[in-house]
Amino acid sequence: MNKYGQTVGRNFLSRLNTGIHQSIQMAIVDKVLIDDFTQHVELFSSKEQQMTEEKYLHTEKDYLDLLLAVRRKFLKNLIKLEMSGKIAHKKCGANQL
Repeated sequence: MNKYGQTVGRNFLSRLNTGIHQSIQMAIVDKVLIDDFTQHVELFSSKEQQMTEEKYLHTEKDYLDLLLAVRRKFLKNLIKLEMSGKIAHKKCGANQL
């Protein structure tokens, strides 16, 4: 959790810990032999919490910029996978994505 806490804010880390804890409790109720490693855990996050106004898209331009960035990242990863031979992909036009 501490290692993951270096990349996420405290709020998210706390919610993740709670989700894991609840899953472990359900497993214990189902008689699965498991130690609850989330008990007495201290959560440390070194990442600053994101400002509220930075969490949302405010304009259509923000939305289009995000869409373009996601599309570019997708295509970049697709090309890497094709070059590594992990997938075979038929060619398609950019307007099909």
